[in-house]
Amino acid sequence: MGISVQQWRAKIGTFSQPVKCKQTLQTLKPMGLSLAIKAVLFYLLLAQCVESNPGPPKAGRNSGTIRGRSDAPASSSSGQEADVAASLTRPPRACSSWRSTSQISITDMLHSRDPRAISETDTGDTVTDGVDQLDCQNLDFGLILLEIRKDVKGIDIMEHTANQLKVDNEELKKQNKNLVQTVNDLSERLKHVESVSEISQNKHEKIDTQMKRNNLKFHNVPEQQNETRPMLIDTIKQLLTEKLSINCDSIPIDDVFRLPSRAGNRPILVRFALLHDRDHILTAFRGKRKEGDPGLRIGEDLSPRIGRARSGYFLYFSSVSPRISVYISSSTNLLLKIQLTHTTNYRKSPFALMNRGVAKARNTNLLKLL
Repeated sequence: MGISVQQWRAKIGTFSQPVKCKQTLQTLKPMGLSLAIKAVLFYLLLAQCVESNPGPPKAGRNSGTIRGRSDAPASSSSGQEADVAASLTRPPRACSSWRSTSQISITDMLHSRDPRAISETDTGDTVTDGVDQLDCQNLDFGLILLEIRKDVKGIDIMEHTANQLKVDNEELKKQNKNLVQTVNDLSERLKHVESVSEISQNKHEKIDTQMKRNNLKFHNVPEQQNETRPMLIDTIKQLLTEKLSINCDSIPIDDVFRLPSRAGNRPILVRFALLHDRDHILTAFRGKRKEGDPGLRIGEDLSPRIGRARSGYFLYFSSVSPRISVYISSSTNLLLKIQLTHTTNYRKSPFALMNRGVAKARNTNLLKLL
C-alpha cells in the first residue's frame, strides 16, 4: 500500500527543521541555496538513491542503506527511470505551463517516484492535474508572501514617519510653550507701557489745563488787514466795553493773538494776567447770552479731550429738559443748574445714570459733578 507523505519526507530529508535552522534557510533563500538544494534532491531521485517504496524493514536487510537500494532488480530501475523521464517530458498543464524548470517543487519529485502516481498516469491524468493545482497554490502562496513583505516594508516606513512626526510635534509643542510665555511677557509689558503713557498723558493734560486757565477765546471777531498786537488789544477792550459793559482800563492783558483756523474769521486767544478778570468777563458774557444774542461768542481754552466731553454733555442736557441750563465755573468742573419741581426729580432723571462722577448737592438747586 505504500507509506505516508510524512515518512517520505523523513526518508528524503525534507522533515521540518528547527526554528533556528528554518530562519537560517529563510535568510539564505535570496542567495539561491534553496534552489540548489532542490536541484540536488532532484538529481538524487534520478540516480535512484532513494527507494520508491521501501515498505517495512525485512530480516537480514538494511532498508535505509544505499546497498539495499543498489540490490534492486535492474529491470525495475530502468522502468522507473523511464516513468520519471516520461513524467518530466510530459507537456505542462494549466497553471504549470508557464513555470520554468528551476521552479519544480518537491511535490513533483515525490509524485515522480511514487508508483501509485505512475500507475495512475498510465490510466489517466488525474494525479497530474492535482499536482498542477498544488503548484498553482504554491505559486499563489509565494505571491501572497511577496505582497505581505511589501506591505510590511510599507508599514515600517509609515511607522518611521509617524515616529518622526511625533518628534517634530514635541518640538513644536515646546516652541509653542515658549512663544506663549513670550506673548504673556510682552502683554504685561504693553499693559505697563499703556498705564505709564496714560499717567503721563494725564499729567500733561493737568499742566496744560493749568497753563490755559487764564485764557479766553473770542470768536466771530472781524479781521483787519495787517493786524498787530496793540490793534488786537484795542479791539478786545472795545468789544468788552460795548458788548459786555466792562471797564477794561483796570484789566491787564498778557498776550493776544489769532489762532490758525480754516474759518472766515480766525478766533482770538487772550491771556489775562489775573484769573479773577478772566472769570469776571466769562460770567458777564453768560449773563448777556441769557438775555439775548450779545453779538460775539466767548469760550474757555480747553484741551481737546475736555472740549469734546463738555460738548457731548451740553448736547445731552439740552435734549433732556429745557429746565436745565449749563454753565462753566472758574475751575475745570462742570456745573449744572436745575430748576427742580421736587427734591427727588434729579434722582429719577437719566443724568444720574449717565454721570461717571459723584453728584453732590450744594443746595436744593445746584449739583456739582466731580
